[in-house]
Amino acid sequence: MTRQSDNDDEFDTGMRHLLRRLPVPEDDYVNLPRRSFLQLGAVAMGLTALGASGWYTQQYLSAPPFVRHAFAHVEEESGLRGVLVPDLQRVKATIGKPLPGVMQLCKDCVVDGYRAWHLVNFLDNLGYVSVLVFRGSAPSLSGSGHWLRGYWQFLAAEQNRRMLVLSPERQALNAVVKELQA
Repeated sequence: MTRQSDNDDEFDTGMRHLLRRLPVPEDDYVNLPRRSFLQLGAVAMGLTALGASGWYTQQYLSAPPFVRHAFAHVEEESGLRGVLVPDLQRVKATIGKPLPGVMQLCKDCVVDGYRAWHLVNFLDNLGYVSVLVFRGSAPSLSGSGHWLRGYWQFLAAEQNRRMLVLSPERQALNAVVKELQA
């Protein structure tokens, strides 16, 4: 092995002399606005996150807790299909009017402690609509609204029963409500 340290030492010495002869700027260094830009960006991101979380919280809390449970129940049973009740004619008589679209599901279920029939219908070009027809006691809620997962509306059915209509599409919900209230 040969030693190249002699050549390296000469190169290092030459470079040090060259660097010493370079002119040094007399003015202060220019302060780039990068730090303030990053601080403003961090503030803007923080305010955006705060606003988004505030909107999400307001949307989440705007629906009654029962409606949130109903949406969770509908999502949980979204993969089920078929008529799973022993007497479909009794369910149809309770509703009083035929639901528009094609029935995808009809089953007994319990939503937040209330017994109900869970019906899912598919409307062409509008999507799915879930109708919960309460049997026995029903939640004492009324009205309609929008939640993160879709639209909802409470209705009265035959025999003083109550229904909750849920859909991710407003047009689908309006079509079913219009048919049931006609």
